[in-house]
Amino acid sequence: MKKTVGLIVVAAVCVTMIIAEYYYYTTQKGGSAKSAGDLTEVQKVITKNLDRDYPKTPREVVKFYSRILSCFYNADCTDEEIGALGDQVTESDQIDAGFSMQNFLKTIHGNSISAR
Repeated sequence: MKKTVGLIVVAAVCVTMIIAEYYYYTTQKGGSAKSAGDLTEVQKVITKNLDRDYPKTPREVVKFYSRILSCFYNADCTDEEIGALGDQVTESDQIDAGFSMQNFLKTIHGNSISAR
């Protein structure tokens, strides 16, 4: 009898711990204030760390740049977000000396406004 009661108590404690871990995992998801599901597409593109997570194939690079371009033209971006998107475009590219970030942002900002 004592053995059965002890076994039931141990099983109940194990089940309670499993339920508590599941609840913690589903509510914390990454431990950040904003999970990836709460971010807009523009914010996802801006926060991608290209130094650490640079696309591995040329196809993935083109897909990432198309995501950036769709953010430029399809989203309601603030000037700061457009600047951050421009930084993402130029971050890992080798830009020649004649490149002007201000002209680039002015052109993109003008084109995205006219496309809307």
